[in-house]
Amino acid sequence: MKHFATQLSGNAPLGILSDAQHIRPDKQKTLEKFSSWCSARGYPQTVTMSTYLEFRKELSRSHSSVTVRGKMRHLYDEGISGPDLDLRDFLFATFPDRRTPEEMMLGPWWPHIPRILASNMKITNRKCVIRELDYFFRWKQRTEKACPSKRLSDNIFGKRLAPATMYCRLTHLCRGLDTVLPRDPDLAKLRNIHKELHCKIRTPVCSVARRARRVAEVEVLLQNHSNPITGKPISEYTRDKHRQALNLHYDLLKAAKRPLVFDRPALDIFADHAHAKLALWLEQLAGTTEGPDSPEKSRGWCRMSVWAKCQSIAPFIADSQLKREWYDFAEEFKREAKRNGDIKRKERALAEKPMDLEGLFLRATELCKMADQEMDIARRYGIQSVIGALGIFLFYPLRVGDLLGLRLDRELSKTEGKWLLSPNFTGKTNDFVDPLVLPLEANPLIEACLLRGSDRSSLTELYERSERQPFLKSTRRDRAYHRGAFSALFKRWVGHSPHVVRSIWCDGLIAAGADRSTIGAMLQHRSLISQEHYEVLAAKIRRNRAMDVLREISDRLTV
Repeated sequence: MKHFATQLSGNAPLGILSDAQHIRPDKQKTLEKFSSWCSARGYPQTVTMSTYLEFRKELSRSHSSVTVRGKMRHLYDEGISGPDLDLRDFLFATFPDRRTPEEMMLGPWWPHIPRILASNMKITNRKCVIRELDYFFRWKQRTEKACPSKRLSDNIFGKRLAPATMYCRLTHLCRGLDTVLPRDPDLAKLRNIHKELHCKIRTPVCSVARRARRVAEVEVLLQNHSNPITGKPISEYTRDKHRQALNLHYDLLKAAKRPLVFDRPALDIFADHAHAKLALWLEQLAGTTEGPDSPEKSRGWCRMSVWAKCQSIAPFIADSQLKREWYDFAEEFKREAKRNGDIKRKERALAEKPMDLEGLFLRATELCKMADQEMDIARRYGIQSVIGALGIFLFYPLRVGDLLGLRLDRELSKTEGKWLLSPNFTGKTNDFVDPLVLPLEANPLIEACLLRGSDRSSLTELYERSERQPFLKSTRRDRAYHRGAFSALFKRWVGHSPHVVRSIWCDGLIAAGADRSTIGAMLQHRSLISQEHYEVLAAKIRRNRAMDVLREISDRLTV
């Protein structure tokens, strides 16, 4: 319908009289009544916010609320096409919007390029996404500059909404903006509000406390346990390893109807189980039973796994003589593994998927391009988290626990255009870690993780808003990623786990002739013997070079 005419002949709008045959009688009656009401008060013959609200108040004195709403709906077409933008958005937010997505995109407030991108959008809930984009573009036309308030989303939607409704609508809006305007400065603010609502209304599917099984007797032992060498509390990672072995020991004794003790008969039960697991692994290695992809309960233990499990329960043996015998029993499996040349997991991983330090840099570049082209918000968030981790790993290969413990403006801070890494103490050994100013090459990777696709101009604001928050923050929880979840995410996009990346980093620098003592300090190793376990390929490279030298000497002497 045409816009309500600014000049009227008598009490009837000229624009309506020309199309009177297409107007319902009740609607025409309401329009004429509104025209008479405006003329009596000297108001301009245009539906504005003030006249609309005052006329509604006048009707409510003599009609029910249902009748008033129906009559005010008759002014809907005139209000949404009028010059009053506040009234237009008020009517869109108050009454049901019966437009199709194609009709929404024809609105003059839609920019040209987003209109083209939205018309080719093929996603689920397309109508909901385009409807929220229509709200956003109308708000942009009504507001000259971005609103810095935290209630930015309320301003867009025109009214206060329940948290669950706000979360749902922001989900559609962020998804649409990621497609049509990925560099809009308001998108970063909307993402932050969306994450805050996610933490409030979404309970975590599983947390560390729920994932780890808690046995009362085992927890008492762990609570009183500390590092026997330094006397300091053990890290959470070491605590989890002890918990797994102690829970297994508890289950084995419970099946034998015995309490949780560490005497010789109880340790014999654990040893018999370890031998059975090793025998199963040897059968799987020979191919006579199910392979490594079999369920966890039917999976065997290699010799090094048996050694690790036995080592995990050894500190809880009270009898000193029995403890020494148990350590000797465990070390025998380690010696047997070396005699048989058992391949380490990291060596097997690098043999199946070869990668060097240069390949890691190239992979980081590929992930940056992949994140820019990814339309799925959840997948892109995961890729950007991995990119941020690579920005740290490539220059300072921390352990996963130390990496996930980094907080912005604390352990990871920005000073004079560079990022300062100061993790202070490592979680495994509790040793001091020297701070390091990361080179400028790390900036694009770290900032890509922080920006999450937003424009670079919003980096300072995002950094200030994220103060004291984890650098690698999970979308499902209002804290850092769980260690296992992040390791799986990292391996999915890089091809190797973070632990193997430490070996690749060490191999690359050792093969290039770097000082082993410096590398050991950066890897937080107490001795060079510990570092040798990380030199997976470097030792082989040195041996091959030595063999080449010997061949050259032999060739010269035999000529």
